[in-house]
Amino acid sequence: MRWLLLLGVGLLAACGGTDESDTVEVSLWHCGVEPVTVDGRLWEAVPEMVDGMGVDATNPPEDWVGRGTVVITDDQMTYTDQGGKVIDFVPDDGSPLPICA
Repeated sequence: MRWLLLLGVGLLAACGGTDESDTVEVSLWHCGVEPVTVDGRLWEAVPEMVDGMGVDATNPPEDWVGRGTVVITDDQMTYTDQGGKVIDFVPDDGSPLPICA
């Protein structure tokens, strides 16, 4: 069983400031969203945003594309997937991600 949905993680376009024209790819882990680097900063999904949304690699939402736009405001990044899912990210705090149950 593959634990990752291989959508890739990376920034496709990040020249200058980040706005809604930048496209970002986001991968799903077995039990959540993989952190993503945008404009040289590592961001992690807000756990409350992911819990209960069915956002994981084993059961991704039917409308999940894995590519979308981001808007950064201070210490929050909002990712809007091309399939319509919206996930808030915050700057990585350096602590390890929780272990999947």
